[in-house]
Amino acid sequence: MRIRTKDIAQKAGVSLGTVDRVLHNRDGVSEKSRKKVLAIMEELGYEPNRYASALASNRTLSFACLIPGHSEGEYWESVEEGIRGAVKDFADLGAHCAFFYYDSFDYSSFAVEGEKILGGDFDAVIIGPTVKEFTLPFTSSLDGKGTPYVFVDSFVSGSSPLAYYGQDAHSSGYFTGSIVLPLRVPFGGTIAVFETTRGKVTGSNQQILREEGFRRWIGKNGAEVILRKVDLPQDGDPSACRKVLKEFFSSNPDIKTGLFFNSRAYIVGEFILEEGVKDFDLTGYDLLPRNVGCLRKGAISRLISQRPLEQGYGAVKALTENIILKKDVKKENLMPIDLLTADNIDFYIR
Repeated sequence: MRIRTKDIAQKAGVSLGTVDRVLHNRDGVSEKSRKKVLAIMEELGYEPNRYASALASNRTLSFACLIPGHSEGEYWESVEEGIRGAVKDFADLGAHCAFFYYDSFDYSSFAVEGEKILGGDFDAVIIGPTVKEFTLPFTSSLDGKGTPYVFVDSFVSGSSPLAYYGQDAHSSGYFTGSIVLPLRVPFGGTIAVFETTRGKVTGSNQQILREEGFRRWIGKNGAEVILRKVDLPQDGDPSACRKVLKEFFSSNPDIKTGLFFNSRAYIVGEFILEEGVKDFDLTGYDLLPRNVGCLRKGAISRLISQRPLEQGYGAVKALTENIILKKDVKKENLMPIDLLTADNIDFYIR
């Protein structure tokens, strides 16, 4: 979060007036207070000259944000919340944002919304990418216009973003393999891999990359594991998912381990609770309220979090600091791979 003079004053235990006098090298401040304020400024990384110059310029910074459409309580809601929070914090530097939403199960909708952005007048773009074939033409057009962009959630190779905020999806899937397989199928067996699909389209880069990382762990460690795909249709009819799950659990009583490489593990978790399924170990991703509810009740055994709020906030911060404050920003900003269970979830809930 951007450091304000109010923050410096509070931490130093002095008035705003004292901080202002130190900033402008005015009299009326004891040497002890001056040293303390300067020390706090250095500790917090406060850069008054750049901020003052930016404020004086009266420049506005117009963002476009292209992310999947989402409902309340879903993963992308938290990403958007982080973006909106950062825009609010940087509003005095002229930051504002227009949101564009695409259907993650319809790749062409990404191109349609991207064309709207390219036809507008934006200084920078925040992108939650779709598959490479549709993402790269859009980013190439942005490169041609000299418009900087930041990726959140997933990275697309062959592109040149100013920064990326998200997990290393391959490493996340690999980590999942190292946790789940020795624990659940040390001598080989079958694991159910649940996927939300529409016409065989998964709609998630991360889901694909995590599974690749998981398979890499299997190959490297010689695990004799069979992965059984279970496609859960995303056609707006919950009964369709229930039908698939009923058939799966009734036909495969010996399969006791399942993975959900995206944020919708609650679909299976809630079915387990409603149907009273016993002794099934399910791993999923992200702290959605419905996922957390299933975790607390034992229907999900563990969740892996990727801090979507921090991703959204960091994207705006990076673009603002680079464009307005002329600062170099870190290109790769990898989120921790947080492994959460019912025993430690309370330490992660906001």
